Amino acid sequence: MTFALWAVQTTALDPGPLHHDAREVLDNPPVEHAMATRVAEAISTSIPSGVAADPNTIDIVAARTIQQPEFVAAFGSALDQVQAHVVRGVAGPITLDPTLVSQAVRAAGTDQPELASTLASGNPLVVQVPDDQVPDLARWADLWHAAVRALALFSLLLLAYGLFRIEHRVWAIGKIGRWAIALGVGTLAVFWLLPRALLDPLGGWIAVGGAVLGAGDVLVPISLALIGLGIVAVVSAHRWETHDRRRVLSVIPQAATRSTGSPSRWESPV
Repeated sequence: MTFALWAVQTTALDPGPLHHDAREVLDNPPVEHAMATRVAEAISTSIPSGVAADPNTIDIVAARTIQQPEFVAAFGSALDQVQAHVVRGVAGPITLDPTLVSQAVRAAGTDQPELASTLASGNPLVVQVPDDQVPDLARWADLWHAAVRALALFSLLLLAYGLFRIEHRVWAIGKIGRWAIALGVGTLAVFWLLPRALLDPLGGWIAVGGAVLGAGDVLVPISLALIGLGIVAVVSAHRWETHDRRRVLSVIPQAATRSTGSPSRWESPV
């Protein structure tokens, strides 16, 4: 349970993993459509009055903009702001870096002469993420962090006490190894296989949730390490137990047996 709580904290509560997977989050159709719409609105707002621009052209440039590396970087920083609103209770507008957004728009509209003057003006384009539906879970996030720390300390103390007090340490080590294998396999299934094999193909906002769930790439090597260490512990415990059994059997006195030689010749008593 402690490891599961820590895994959720690593993927959804700690800053960094979600920023790293900004491209995966942005590639989901609901997010892609929402951001392209806001970029198109920002471009339309920046066009001077009296200048005609085809809405279809603006939509094309907006769709290209969200694929530019500069926009992905700005979107990643915006995800950090969203996470700060949810986890730390930060208030205020969530705005993508105007400089990076402007660079992305100019790179996306180089072949659109209708917008050449607007894009070359250098005016920053403001794209905001609505924060009216972003929940403030700072209190629960703090409680989550405290629970993870307390449970981790309790688990380590309980494990150390159990290993110190138990008589059959070999059996305990094998049991711990089997738990480590199960924990590693379960973590890989939930935080790596499930988002990619099930949630992502479903699409929509479910796929966005899958991208958030699978953001903790650090869990993959940790899970593989748990599986490897668990296998080593199980194999070592089995060999240790086999060695002890043979050692005990070797000191047990063996019962005398009859001679297996040829039987003596029978002679009549008369």
